[in-house]
Amino acid sequence: MCDFDSSEDISTIENGGCVGTSYTRDGGAEEDVEAAKNNLESHGYHQDLASRWYKD
Repeated sequence: MCDFDSSEDISTIENGGCVGTSYTRDGGAEEDVEAAKNNLESHGYHQDLASRWYKD
């Protein structure tokens, strides 16, 4: 089993949406950010008070 690569999800969160994506409807970027957060959390990642993601 391969290790989970968190870099794409963290990049999506930091950039406020997927890089290179042209959102055509309101809320699209926010949905991608929320999905990235949920994906990280499902893989055991947590966010600290300084908004940095880490895994126990």
